[in-house]
Amino acid sequence: MVPPRVEMPLEEAVVRALVSTRRDSRLLLALPVVLLKNAGKLHLRRLVRKAKERGVEAELGMFLDLAAKFGRRPALSMAARKLHPREGAPRYYPRLLGGVYEKQLADERTPAVAARWGFRMNATEADLRGFVRKHLG
Repeated sequence: MVPPRVEMPLEEAVVRALVSTRRDSRLLLALPVVLLKNAGKLHLRRLVRKAKERGVEAELGMFLDLAAKFGRRPALSMAARKLHPREGAPRYYPRLLGGVYEKQLADERTPAVAARWGFRMNATEADLRGFVRKHLG
């Protein structure tokens, strides 16, 4: 049996996923699960630093807060406090592909946590919480 080989640090993988989530809504559901499953393994200072370097600081803050809320992990929420929300017009997450109705749904369904970070998404808090419960038990 060959032992597994680490190709990249977990923090780098999370930051790359944050960048990719802008285009892939499946990652939007999976990221809170990944953060919760790996909360004890993540080096949060390194994660915050890498997110700032890659320009996904607000995205990381949003996902840390969502994961903390769903999994009752105060350390994730404390790490999010070191980050800054987006300023200006909200960003649709992931990017909108449809027309006016997709935007309207995102405006109506966005969880309060995501809105505080400057994002809109076509997923309710119940949708995200249900996905987390399904995968974490």
